[in-house]
Amino acid sequence: MPDDRRAIMKKGSILIALLISMAILLILYAMDFRAIFGNRTPAAPEEVPWRQEDRIASPDESIKLPSPPNPAIDEDFTILAPVIRDNADRGDITLNFKYFGAIDGTWSCQYQHESRHYAFSAVFNGNIDVTKKFIDESGTDKSKLFFIAKGKYTKKFAAEHTVNPSLETGTIYVTGWLNKDYQAEGAITITTDQTWSAVYDFYSQ
Repeated sequence: MPDDRRAIMKKGSILIALLISMAILLILYAMDFRAIFGNRTPAAPEEVPWRQEDRIASPDESIKLPSPPNPAIDEDFTILAPVIRDNADRGDITLNFKYFGAIDGTWSCQYQHESRHYAFSAVFNGNIDVTKKFIDESGTDKSKLFFIAKGKYTKKFAAEHTVNPSLETGTIYVTGWLNKDYQAEGAITITTDQTWSAVYDFYSQ
């Protein structure tokens, strides 16, 4: 066999091996991504938080305050709630409700998944919205007060013994309901480009 033909076949074999390796890496990445975040995006378009951004008031916009049977907000208060995903602890969320209807807060968590360590931190701000009503299979519950916020999150992740962790930044949305007993329940949604999202639940005790 001529030398140039052997060289061509060798290069072709190397290229095929490289393509197979890349395909395997992509499959493993996708499997790991789903294991960590899941393929969870709210199904109903109106439930996707970035489609509700019009409910977030601008800095110079006044916020309509609630009236009975909604819980009254006539002074500042703070709620601390545990965050979970698939029954696993994912830190705590702090919600600061302001007497004039605004809210702000933070979320942070650290956890280990297989051989990787993950650390999240986030800040957000938003407001209550008295126009959105809570509806489930039992009907409308007029005593629950809706709130929504938006901010930025940072995720650091690294394998064991890695000196420099990888960094990811994206958008965080916090949506939920405040009941008459001043307990809050809702969801944290994170995304980098709105083509995917990961959702975490919280409920204050």
